[in-house]
Amino acid sequence: MGQLPRETSINSLRRVLELECKKGYSDKAVIGGLDRFLRKQEGKIVQDVNDRELLTSFNNLGLAKSNYSSWDVKKRKQWIATILQWIDEVEQTKGRKKSSTLASDRLTVVAKTRQMKRVSYGLDSSITSVRGITTNTATRFAKLGVRTIYDLLYFLPHRYIDYSQRKPVAELEEGKEQTIIATIWQSKVVTLGNRQGTEAIVGDETGNIRIVWFNQPYLAKNFRTNARIA
Repeated sequence: MGQLPRETSINSLRRVLELECKKGYSDKAVIGGLDRFLRKQEGKIVQDVNDRELLTSFNNLGLAKSNYSSWDVKKRKQWIATILQWIDEVEQTKGRKKSSTLASDRLTVVAKTRQMKRVSYGLDSSITSVRGITTNTATRFAKLGVRTIYDLLYFLPHRYIDYSQRKPVAELEEGKEQTIIATIWQSKVVTLGNRQGTEAIVGDETGNIRIVWFNQPYLAKNFRTNARIA
C-alpha cells in the first residue's frame, strides 16, 4: 500500500475550501483567487500521494484545470463538495490504515509474548537465565562452583542445624550442637593464649554455663547484661 498524502497539504486544502463555503463561494477565501491556489496545491498533493486509487480519484478532480472564477455559485458549490468528499475518503482511508497498523502491532506483541512463554532453559543453562540472578551474583556463585541451573539445584549446605529444637541448660549434652535461650549475666574480654576473645556467663531457670568466643573480643561490647540470646 502507498503512503497517504501528508496531513499538512490536505488540511490546507480543506481549510481554504471550508472558508470559501463560509464566504458564500465568492472566490475570496485566499488572495489571488481560488484558481491560483488550487493549481499550486494540486502539485503538492500529487507529489505526496503514493496510493494509486487516491491519486487516480484526485486527478479526476482536475484542480489545475479548474476555472472557478468564471463559474456560477451553484457550480462552485457542487465542485467544492466533490473535493471535500475526496478529502473525507482520504481521512477514512488513513483511519483504516491506522487501525490495521494497531491491530498488526497487537498481534506482533501477542506473538512475541507467546514466544517468550515458550522459551525454556535446560539444566546446563547459565544461572543468569534465572530471573533475579545478575552477572555480579553469578560471579559470586561461580566462586562456589555454581555456574549452571543444575549446579544451583544441587548446591546443598554442608550441614543443617535445626534451631527450633531448644533445650534447657540443665539438659545440654557434651559434644553435641544444641540450641538454648538464655539470659546474659555478664560478659568480658579475656586473653586466651596470645589472643583475645569474649567470655560470657549465660543461663536460664535450670542453670548457668560459660561461653567463649575465640578471636572475637568485640562481642563483649555487644552483649548487654540481662539481654536474652539464642
